[in-house]
Parts: sequence; structure tokens; C-alpha cells
Amino acid sequence: MNDGKITKTFFIFLMLTLLGQSLVPFFGNKNAVAAIVSNISDTISDSRSSQFANHLISFRTVSSIDSGDTVIIKFDDTGNAFNLSSLSPVNISDYDFSVDGVDYDIVTVCADNNDLTISIDNIEDEITFTACAGNTITGGSDIRIEIGTNASFGGSGVNQIRNPSIGTSYFIDIDGTFGDTGRTVVVTTPSAGTSVSATVGGAIPSPPGGGGGGAITQTGNLKMIGKAYPVAFMTILKNGQVVGTQTADLNGNFEITIKSILANRIYDFGIFAQDNLGLLSPTLTYNLSINPNQITEVSNIYISPTIALSEKTISQGDSLRIYGSSYPNSLIVNFISPSFKATSLNSDDTGHWTYFFDSADYAAGEYFTKAKTIFMGGEQSEYSEELRFRIIKKSEPPIPPELPKPSEPQRKCNGANLNDDSKIDILDFSILLHYWKSKNPSNRCADINQNGIVDIYDFSIMMYYWTE
Repeated sequence: MNDGKITKTFFIFLMLTLLGQSLVPFFGNKNAVAAIVSNISDTISDSRSSQFANHLISFRTVSSIDSGDTVIIKFDDTGNAFNLSSLSPVNISDYDFSVDGVDYDIVTVCADNNDLTISIDNIEDEITFTACAGNTITGGSDIRIEIGTNASFGGSGVNQIRNPSIGTSYFIDIDGTFGDTGRTVVVTTPSAGTSVSATVGGAIPSPPGGGGGGAITQTGNLKMIGKAYPVAFMTILKNGQVVGTQTADLNGNFEITIKSILANRIYDFGIFAQDNLGLLSPTLTYNLSINPNQITEVSNIYISPTIALSEKTISQGDSLRIYGSSYPNSLIVNFISPSFKATSLNSDDTGHWTYFFDSADYAAGEYFTKAKTIFMGGEQSEYSEELRFRIIKKSEPPIPPELPKPSEPQRKCNGANLNDDSKIDILDFSILLHYWKSKNPSNRCADINQNGIVDIYDFSIMMYYWTE
């Protein structure tokens, strides 16, 4: 997000939009009290920067749309934003406008039995729909606007909107004389991905008191501050070993201090979260030097959302539930590749989010999904774990789950004690190393946390319980 892009007014506006509340200032529309549309979203067909993409904009009105009223779609025009130059009001097949599932005619000049006219402002990056005489859309209607090759009513769309050249988040606003307003956010992604930095600062406590002779061991403290999910279980790693755990508060905020770390050394510190569904976030890593008698503070840490799938294989036309946890009442952007489809939705008060992916328009094949969080201040998390799923034709049988090999009988696992000798030592480590990065290893106990892969989480658990 560009510096200075979100003012205090925008902050309040976005917060109220997410909470589904109403603004009360008078904007000069037909209603003295402006209402906020609900269920607003904008799904783009390709989230990559500078690419042409379709837009599917949907929302539910509060006010009616009467004869002569306008509905304006305002695309973010700050800096290198959306480019509408390929659109024209003459090419009406590029636009669909439906109300409660019923398509309305879009015309260049109002006539009998015609519903809406359209105009394009390429300077302000706005598309305006105007209701013709005799047509009224009642309040509480579900509006669906398609722009691009996804438009199909009255002809197939040809032209699309070009995405901004910079990968970040952008506002899409609903406005017009019909009286309602609303805002959603879309995210475009740079080819190299988006990096998130943390702010490192220091605070010097009182120096330690004097003592006897001999060498003095100098230490410092580390404080990590950020946002995760409500009551998330936070884990701090130092060079791969667990050095601290703590639970985030009910709002998803955390502040963790690790004390008495040997100073004048460089460490790789990691932090990850487990939500109340049992799902794990990716680990964020910071390479830091700890200074003696100082608190090294890492703030503005934004933990990636967790993500899970209801199924790994679905048939064409079926719905796939994609879900996880994030910071409460924040914007979640879910990506489906290789189609590069991006869908925006909100997490609820508990931090949970759910997206029902409709596979009807997708060919059979392998797909991937991931998500990121956009906070109300415009900050972005890194991506969640990327998950794979498969769409099969209706005629194909589902892939049966893998069964344990007969030669490898199931046995009870004993945590990090992989060889059941009542100690956690180099022998257990050698077993873990043998299966390192194995997915669903033949020795299932090597996957200590049973998440399907032998990785850094299993290593951290073993180091925490090390007895040698």
C-alpha cells in the first residue's frame, strides 16, 4: 500500500464496510442518510500485475435504484492503477448487469423496455450505469456486474480491464445517485511475490549490578509483537529450536519476550502460529543480532493465514470448501492457480474464514490455492501454505486414499522418542534425518506432529524434548 494512501476517513470507512454498518453523513445523494451495501466483492480472473482480467462485482443494495439514478463503479486510480482504455460504451457486449439473477439490457440510448445505459470515464477510471425511465430496482436486491470476456448476455464480451503494474491492494468503490456506497479491495500480485518486512528497534534497560571477578556473560532480550488469530498458540524458534511459546489474546494480538539470549551473536529467529482448528501457519524467519543489555524489538509481524481444504479431489461442478483462520474482521484474498483467479472475502469476529470454490467452469486437472490477509491499515501478510487439489471428470472414479503398506504395521507413536528407548537423543535424530522432507513417511512416527510431512516443526519438537 502506497504511503499516505489511507487517510483517517478511509480507515473509518473501511472498518464500517467490513462490519456491515451504515455511514450517517449526508453525501448529497437522494437519501439524507447514505447506506452501505452488503456482501460486496470483486473477483478478478487474473491477479497478475499488468495483465488483462475480467471483473465480477457483486453486492446487495439497501436503497432502490429509480429512473435516472446512477450506479458508479470506481476503480482505484491512484498511481499505477487500473487501465480502462480498452473499454467503450459502444461495445455493450463487454458488460452484464443482473438483478436477483435476471439480466438487464444495457443500451447506448434509452428506449422502451430498455433498462440501463452505460458510460466510461477513462480519466477517473469509472463505469457508470444509469437506470432508464420506467425502471425501478427495489432495495435489498443482489446486483451482479460482469465486465470482460465473462459477459455473455446479449453477446460475448471481448475487451477487459488491465491490472495495475504494481502488485499490491487496490480499492473498488460503489457510488452513485441511488444513495448507497460501498468498498472492497482487490489484490494484484507481482511475478516475484510480495515481501513483508519488520521494524527492528532497541530499548536499553538498567545495566546489571556489579559482582565478583571472572568473565561476565553478556545477554540481551528479544521482543516480538504482531497480529495472528484469536487465542493462537505462538511458537518462537531460535536456530530451529523452540525457545518460547505463548497464546495470542482474544483479538489475535501477541507480544512475546525471550530473555537472557547470549549477546553479540547472530541468530535465525522464527515464529509460527497454530489456530484453534489445529492448523499451522508458515514460519516467518528473521536474521537478527542480539546486542548486550538491550531489548531487540521486532514489531509489525503479520502472521499468514492458515488454510485447509474440505476435499483433495472433487468432481467437475462440485463445490470445494477452502477455510482457515486469520486476524478478525480482516480481508482475505484467496488465489486459485494456474488460473490466477483472486477472490476477496472477510474473516469473522473469531478470525475464521471460508470460501466455497465452484468448479463448474474449470477443466479437469490439478490446481493450487493459497491466501493472504490484508489488514484494515492496508498491511499485507505473506502467503499461507499453498495446497494442491484435483478436479476430475464426473465419469472418473475418485482416487482412493493410500493405505499403510502391509509390511509396515501400525504402532503407537511415543512423541519425539522415535526408537522407544525412553530417551530423546542422537538415535532419534538420525531416524528423523532419514525421513527428512518425506511426505507420509513409511515410519509414520517420524512425522511427530502428524501433519503429513517430516519438516522443521518435527525437528523443533524433538529439540524441545531433547534429553541427552
